[in-house]
Amino acid sequence: LYGANATIGSFPNAGSPLRAPRDPRAWADQMDRYLGLPAELLIREYGSNVEGRDQIVDMLTTVRDALRWLRDETLVRMNRGMVIEDVVNEIELPARFADSPWLPQTYGCADYIVREVWRIEAGWWDRNITSVHPAPLDDSTGAVLDAIADKRAVLDAARRHLEEGEPQLALHVVDLLAMAPGDAPSVLAARELKAEIAAVLAEDPPAYMSANYYRAVAAGYPAR
Repeated sequence: LYGANATIGSFPNAGSPLRAPRDPRAWADQMDRYLGLPAELLIREYGSNVEGRDQIVDMLTTVRDALRWLRDETLVRMNRGMVIEDVVNEIELPARFADSPWLPQTYGCADYIVREVWRIEAGWWDRNITSVHPAPLDDSTGAVLDAIADKRAVLDAARRHLEEGEPQLALHVVDLLAMAPGDAPSVLAARELKAEIAAVLAEDPPAYMSANYYRAVAAGYPAR
């Protein structure tokens, strides 16, 4: 059986940040179709071949069940009225998936799947009315910049979160300045700090695709 890119040596890459939608349901359904074939050798597009019927069944079943479990858990939280940021952070894979040799979170990861389910089922709106009809980025971030009287306090707060082992919170804070247009000293300092934070995040990313984004910013790619 040639499994093509539905069988890879990683967590399924449905929902990758820069990829067109890939419905996790369709991916899981494909595993069911493969399970109906009496293969003794599975040739994966990425990763080593899987040999033996029992191993193949275990691999296909594990991937299928993980995708369906993540979709179910995401829908439960959506129906509770939770926002995507909280859904992504609340869902934790059970050990049978998290520790499975068939599901290393390298190319794809569980967070990506959750976001893909959200995108398919709930659309693009993040439920913040500010996001419905936003102003141009330069205008909105420029207005935020103008409203901040003590820009040093923002930089200090972001630095403090980084030093306390909270790099993601540091990003949220530093973006108050880093996303603004222009080359004001406080903006440039914020972008430099954002690059530093990105380098820290790249050391232990949830997937190497995320690491690539972090490394690009750490290397000086525009942080906006």
